[in-house]
Amino acid sequence: MSKAEFIVEDLLSKIYQKKSKPSQKILSERNLAEKYEVSRNTVRKALKKLIDIGVLEAVPKKGYLIKKTKVNPSLIYSSVTEKKSNQIESKVLLLKEREMTKREANIFDAQLIGSVWELKRLRILDQKVTEIQESIFPKKVFPYFDEEMGKGSIQKLLIDAGYYISHSLTSFEAVNLSEQDAQVFHLKKNSAAMKVTSRTITTEGLIVELTSRIAVDYKGTFRLPFNKETFDFRHQKDKLHDF
Repeated sequence: MSKAEFIVEDLLSKIYQKKSKPSQKILSERNLAEKYEVSRNTVRKALKKLIDIGVLEAVPKKGYLIKKTKVNPSLIYSSVTEKKSNQIESKVLLLKEREMTKREANIFDAQLIGSVWELKRLRILDQKVTEIQESIFPKKVFPYFDEEMGKGSIQKLLIDAGYYISHSLTSFEAVNLSEQDAQVFHLKKNSAAMKVTSRTITTEGLIVELTSRIAVDYKGTFRLPFNKETFDFRHQKDKLHDF
């Protein structure tokens, strides 16, 4: 993931965490560049992407504002979620406690800053490896975590711990398998796969889990309500603004 792509994902996350209101102004290019430790050109690339997909609007003499209407698609099912938990087997490859990176500290709320659990596991359906999954969650969410817990549903553990899950912000990217990952799936290097990254967000707007999955044979169905404002936005002529 490039620096600009990370900024896009992080700003989207903060908007959908209910921490931002329609027409609210986001940080300036200069402040965003300082926050993410990147050039202003990288920030502009990220902001352009957010404008292109209709999340932000550039307003002369005001800056970048959050659009009043945001599209919120919902996943009906995927090739993983259509299976019951007891049909999915997990094999833990790595479980360790470590300090947060700067990037992770930018993502998690201040009250959760500190050590994190890093979990890497294989997800197995019908005796076939279908996913390589890597998850990060703050130790303040799970003060204790062991390998047996890592074999089960993280969302169920969150619910059992008293967290109320609101939604997940999920991104999909078509990728080619590295040589190492291809060996895990018993496929050839550069075979097609899907990279799915998600952030689990509570009703209080807290991110409690980051997950990245490399999946093969991935399929998903979404319910996408027609949004006239988005339709009109996509079909309007480009407008250039000077600041």
